[in-house]
Amino acid sequence: MSRTRILAAFVLTLMLAAAAMVALHGQQTGSQQAATGQANGQQAADQTDLTFRSGINFVTVDAYVSDSKGQPIADLKQSDFEILEDNKPQKIEQFRFIKVDGNPKPGDPPPQEIRNRDDEEREAARDDTRVFVIFLDDYHTRLGSSLAVRQPLSEFIQNQLRPLDLVAIMYPLTPVTDVDFTRSHERLLRPYAEIVLVDRDGIPYLSPDVVLLFKAKHRRPKDEADYAKLAPRLTGAERAWLNEALELVHPGHPWLG
Repeated sequence: MSRTRILAAFVLTLMLAAAAMVALHGQQTGSQQAATGQANGQQAADQTDLTFRSGINFVTVDAYVSDSKGQPIADLKQSDFEILEDNKPQKIEQFRFIKVDGNPKPGDPPPQEIRNRDDEEREAARDDTRVFVIFLDDYHTRLGSSLAVRQPLSEFIQNQLRPLDLVAIMYPLTPVTDVDFTRSHERLLRPYAEIVLVDRDGIPYLSPDVVLLFKAKHRRPKDEADYAKLAPRLTGAERAWLNEALELVHPGHPWLG
């Protein structure tokens, strides 16, 4: 339905509502006049509230257009697109080109630092924000295979991520609710061998300071118990890394020390 038709329908609704209210008012006035001659104590007819509801469906359609070489086409106009619903043409009310490359526009303020879940949701909802999740499946892969991706992954973080990009690292045992996004990409480049350790049986496990960072978000009783057990065993480097990471994602956290 075009905007003109929508407005026309809305005006018609108002006109019908006004007519109904006039008719209702006339009925109530007549009832009140008739009730004047009746015995005292008889109440007038209850007034009736009328509610008119209206709405509009606004559907966003994303189009990714590329040429025969896979390169994006950036010079298309609104007239170049046609949208059909049940084989019926639909009017395009709004049209705009969005370039998403992870870089802020010239003159824009610096990217917002991510400090809490509200920051994550607000920044992830932006049209110009790219979201990446790096899944490190050390639990189901051989150590040699997992170590082989270290260099390509470091190069991707250093060369492909841009200032507006949100990125998080997730492991097989990481709850989805504990996945935290950041724009501090350089902090993801901590040497892999310092994050994933290997026990005497060759089984990989997370460094205790990284485990505590995951647990710091909820601070459930079992998390507090784990912190009390692990904190005294942290090395100086692990304690320093945990403090720096906590200050970044959970400023003022009680575990800072």
